[in-house]
Amino acid sequence: GYRSLDDVIGRFDLLKMREDVHLSKTDSIDMSYILNTPVDPDRSWIFKHAEAHSNGPVLDDQILSDPDVISAIETHARLEKNIKIINTDRSVGGRIAGEIAKRHGDNGFRGHLTLNFTGAAGQSFGAFNLNGMTMRLTGEANDYVGKGMAGGDIVITPPPNVEFDHEDSVIVGNTCLYGATGGILYANGRAGERFAVRNSLGKAVVEGAGDHCCEY
Repeated sequence: GYRSLDDVIGRFDLLKMREDVHLSKTDSIDMSYILNTPVDPDRSWIFKHAEAHSNGPVLDDQILSDPDVISAIETHARLEKNIKIINTDRSVGGRIAGEIAKRHGDNGFRGHLTLNFTGAAGQSFGAFNLNGMTMRLTGEANDYVGKGMAGGDIVITPPPNVEFDHEDSVIVGNTCLYGATGGILYANGRAGERFAVRNSLGKAVVEGAGDHCCEY
């Protein structure tokens, strides 16, 4: 047998195709390139202790570097900030929620942070949002808005004076509120597919949703 994953990584000779399964989608796929690749006896390319790559500077770090934000979190104060966001800013709010939870737990924060964003948010805007956090976005958001959120509010509205009908236009992407256990999402527009799947106690007000809404 094999004692670790290191023993089987790169071992193409261990792969066998099933001959009892025939699907129209896969019958035309040629697997010979993978199955007939020679196995290199040199295993030195398997890195065991390489350092994890960094995502570089992220928007949450910029927000948390503001002493007013840290002070509000530590002292249960109320604070409102206006922030610009672009679609490469991902998981915005997640680290802030983590800082709150680290100090006060999921429900112990008695202050309130209102963060007003303007622009197009990247994936997972408002992920893991907690009670005491209001994330407002004027613009639009990508997939996974409110992923795993436990409390608080996420409010997403189009910019003022837009010429399209809000109720007919998509404003958030796919799989929003995935795995949410609390909080409320307000979206002045439509959501993509798989909206609120694996959602437990999260609530939402949206103008519509794509396929597979609220499944499992």
